[in-house]
Order: sequence, then C-alpha cells, then structure tokens
Amino acid sequence: MTLSKRYPPRGPSPFRQATMVKAVRSAEAAGLEVGAVEITKDGTIRVVTRSATDQNTAPNPWDQDHAENKKRAS
Repeated sequence: MTLSKRYPPRGPSPFRQATMVKAVRSAEAAGLEVGAVEITKDGTIRVVTRSATDQNTAPNPWDQDHAENKKRAS
C-alpha cells in the first residue's frame, strides 16, 4: 500500500506567511511592540503585543529552578 492511499492529502493551507508579515508590520507601524504571533488551524492570525505577553506571563517555576541550579554550579 502506498503512502498516499493511507493518508489523504490535507488540502490547501489557509495560512500564508506574507499575510502574517503584513499583520506584524502593520502592528509595528501603529507603534505596537510585537511579543508573539499566534496562528490557528483555520488560518486566523493573532498578533500579541509585548506588554500583553509580559503582563499575562507568570514566572515559570522550572525557569526559576534552572537559574538557581546554574548559580549553584558556578
């Protein structure tokens, strides 16, 4: 059995990199600092500003443990 018979094609992707670049450049032109870009399966592009990512991000305990272990090692 060939691979194409076992797995049907996915179809065209609604995501286009050029569209994402336009969205990021538009946000930057509006004076926003881009922190992240989220792309959903249906092709929706969500530009998240840096201030939004900084406020919503709680400290990760794994990162804190890594920093403490790094201090001990040096």
